[in-house]
Amino acid sequence: MNVSAEHKKAKREQILSEGLRLMHGQGYNATGIKDITDAAGIPKGSFYNYFNSKEDFAVAAMQFYYDLYSASDEDALRDSQLPPLERLRALFERRRVAVVERQNFSRGCFINNMCQEMADHGGTISQNISRHIRNSRFAMAACLAEAQQRGDIAADYDVEQLAQFIDNAWKGVITTAKAEHSEADFDGFMNLVFNKLLR
Repeated sequence: MNVSAEHKKAKREQILSEGLRLMHGQGYNATGIKDITDAAGIPKGSFYNYFNSKEDFAVAAMQFYYDLYSASDEDALRDSQLPPLERLRALFERRRVAVVERQNFSRGCFINNMCQEMADHGGTISQNISRHIRNSRFAMAACLAEAQQRGDIAADYDVEQLAQFIDNAWKGVITTAKAEHSEADFDGFMNLVFNKLLR
């Protein structure tokens, strides 16, 4: 990669980082292209050297977020050094810390936020939201299948449906926790999932 290409890649990542921070905090519809370029310190017209549209930026921002956070979550679910249910519990504990301690209940999961705001709009954004959700659930289902093979959870569970249920429950917990600035629903989720459902 030549110097010019490296510079363009670095600048694109800077725009993604700054734009993601804004869009994660205030939502897709409340974030304009000028907001993104102002945050990145570039002229508004330069935005189109890196992205075709705001929608194109949002799709790239979801991938950028996935690469920063979700990909490592999925890798952790495949870590054979820990039993599968311990991996799963650790995943949700890390997510809880992110929402409560690092974000102070202010943002939650960017892809979940995009799902709530944009999933019914159709098009490329909706397709990419669905893709990221499927990838996350696939990794969780694989972890649950391993737990099932070990005899750690009931043999008659459909692990794909179980992963879908747990993922949906978690999204609801984040939404309520943000609204109420309370950890109570996290406690209920962890108790019901790990002490009742997965036993």
